[in-house]
Amino acid sequence: ALGRHLGFPVSELHHLGMIGLLLDLGKTKLPRALLEKRDKLTAAEFELVKRHVEYSIEMLSSSATIHPIILEGIAQHHERLNGRGYPKGLSGDGIGIYGRMAGIADCFAALTSPRPYTEAISPNDALSNLYESSGEYFHAPLIERLVHAIGVFPVGSLVELSTDEVGIVIRHNRVRRLLPTVLVVTGADKTPLDRPLEIDLLNQQLRGSNAPIRILRGLPADAFGLDTSAYYIGPAPMEKPGSPQHG
Repeated sequence: ALGRHLGFPVSELHHLGMIGLLLDLGKTKLPRALLEKRDKLTAAEFELVKRHVEYSIEMLSSSATIHPIILEGIAQHHERLNGRGYPKGLSGDGIGIYGRMAGIADCFAALTSPRPYTEAISPNDALSNLYESSGEYFHAPLIERLVHAIGVFPVGSLVELSTDEVGIVIRHNRVRRLLPTVLVVTGADKTPLDRPLEIDLLNQQLRGSNAPIRILRGLPADAFGLDTSAYYIGPAPMEKPGSPQHG
């Protein structure tokens, strides 16, 4: 999404996608107990975890189908602008555009995914976290572009509405990023609806409602025990003849 927003050609979008898919391949060589440890890593354990970048490159460099750009992005996805990243401690312009983009995407994915040692945070909180780190750890203009590319509430993210209902962001409004189209999936009591309802928050507000619906906050992907994948996998169920229509 970030590459498309920046106008990258299709061939380079392919490289970016491959970087995202393969950058943690080297973790398959690390002990599972280490990856699933809930307590803080010791210095020795952290040094071992950092070697996953080296392992990834070793596993992929012998393949003739892996483009050098992909290897570069993987090799640099834990480097940081201030030189405090790893494995080489690169800084500033020493980190290529693919490494910078991969680092941002990897951090965003980590923050919004449940991990053994911490809970996931909402996508908009993750973007705020990246903003705070921009300039020191991440390239600030790229963070700005990421927000424009995926919106403050990215497509697929879970949000709580002013009606206490929960919805999934399914489409952005280019005019107002804070007023996307959402699929309302629960009632105010957070009980899943039998039939989700699509609402365009921008247009419903323009209709002049006395109490326009708005987003109160972003939610972690697993909030209230909801499985958002259930709303994306497979075709929509067919309406049975004579079945009641729900509001």
